[in-house]
Amino acid sequence: MNKDQILVISLDNKLDKGEDFQIAENYDQAIVIGVFDGLGGRISGTAKETGGRIASRKAAEVTKDILVKSQGYLDKDRALEIKAKSCQILKQFAEENLPVSRIRGKLASKRLCSTIGVASLFKKLNDAQKYLVQIAWMGDSRVYYLHPHQGLQQLTKDDLKESKDALEVIYQDLPMSKFLTADPEADWEINYKEFEFSEEGFILACTDGCFQYLSAPWEFEKLLLKTLIESDSMEEWHNLLTNFYRYNKYDDVTLVLCPLGNNQLNFQDFHSSYQSRLELLNENYNVHRKSSPDNIKKMWEQYRNDYENRLEKVKVKNYINAEEVKTKDVYLSNLESETEVMASFEEESIGDSSESETEVMASIEEESIGDSSELETEVMASFEEKSIGDSSESETEVMASIEEKSIGDSSELETEVMASIEEKSIGDSSESETEVMASFKEESIGRLFKGG
Repeated sequence: MNKDQILVISLDNKLDKGEDFQIAENYDQAIVIGVFDGLGGRISGTAKETGGRIASRKAAEVTKDILVKSQGYLDKDRALEIKAKSCQILKQFAEENLPVSRIRGKLASKRLCSTIGVASLFKKLNDAQKYLVQIAWMGDSRVYYLHPHQGLQQLTKDDLKESKDALEVIYQDLPMSKFLTADPEADWEINYKEFEFSEEGFILACTDGCFQYLSAPWEFEKLLLKTLIESDSMEEWHNLLTNFYRYNKYDDVTLVLCPLGNNQLNFQDFHSSYQSRLELLNENYNVHRKSSPDNIKKMWEQYRNDYENRLEKVKVKNYINAEEVKTKDVYLSNLESETEVMASFEEESIGDSSESETEVMASIEEESIGDSSELETEVMASFEEKSIGDSSESETEVMASIEEKSIGDSSELETEVMASIEEKSIGDSSESETEVMASFKEESIGRLFKGG
């Protein structure tokens, strides 16, 4: 297998302002793929790079250097070395180039933060006649296995402050519990697991921009399979996926995919192997205007049997019940409006926006059609209720943005809103941003589930 058989997609949500990084390396015995999602936006960066970009780039460099020495072999010791060395390098850079953060809070005060999701795929069968895959990760970037019959299977459990399943996290913004950073907590350890696969398939590593804005976990699998079936080469598959994300992205998108155990790519074989799986998904798993909360939950309970087959089972709180959803018209409004967050394959992107910006737009658009004055009142009310510390400054910025621009230019308004929020936080980890975003979500009817 050569490096041309590795599919790599890397798209900045905003041109030249991306904070993702990736690696794809081919060694004699193993192939290494990895993704790194920088956190924190413009906070704690330099004049040339954001803190998130610095963090993801340096973490990728450290990971690559360590695995070059081992020729792609990734055991627990090397995973620990990657974490320790990355945090050391980030700390050294921060102390030499960045001011001490004035933001308080366990997560908000962290400098130079990034997720990591890296996998080492061995090319030959082991003694048990299985393919060995070694995985290390921190944060919410994921590694998946795509099986011809059981479909997409999540291999990494998101590091979140609350344990949630893959459907819930689509509808809730939850801060991460740990990640690579210049200021790690003493008990933050990198996750490590080894898997043995008896059947060929695909291993992919991706940042949350690939799956977070699709309407359900199975929509990500349908996207992968639909574009695979329509392709006759890795280049065509790459182009189809890239075209989809170019017009349907709300965050940086980074995906690295590699076939497991396939020395020669034969897309006709892939078509015959995965066609029946795609047909099953198209027949049984669809989200549309007439879908009810109960139907979506039933689909998820069935789909998750295979999806979570190799994942540590997630214990979650009960979903909001169907009657409560219907009473509040949450789901009905969500499907009628078909907001950006619920976009399916057929919908077009309305332009670039960040992960948190999409959440803000969902609430703003619902409240602002034809009545911008009412929107101003709603936004101000939510800020005043949740005001913490110096939130009046944020309120002023939001109001200035709203009054300056009409509802016909919501993208600029969105930028102003997020600018005030980002000043208070690193990514979505800041306690103040969490509270502000909570007030927006209370107003929004573009979400299906309540926060934990």
